[in-house]
Amino acid sequence: MKLLLTGVSGFIGKRLLAAACDIWGDDNVIALGSRPAARGRALVYGPGGVLDAPAAAVAAEAEVLLHAGAYTPKSGAQANAL
Repeated sequence: MKLLLTGVSGFIGKRLLAAACDIWGDDNVIALGSRPAARGRALVYGPGGVLDAPAAAVAAEAEVLLHAGAYTPKSGAQANAL
């Protein structure tokens, strides 16, 4: 099974990533976040949450998606720009 885990840069996502890699192995966990992950097959999205073609191909290998990602605005202006 290949797992795609989003939000691996966040507080909860980092812990979920460690647990998933311990259970299924780093090669079977695709880690998607805003920064490179320490474990799993790390994918970093670009501006606007866009993946380049090679990263999108890796993400497409996933059989299971666990979405733990969230967008947290850092200012009122960012919150209103959604």
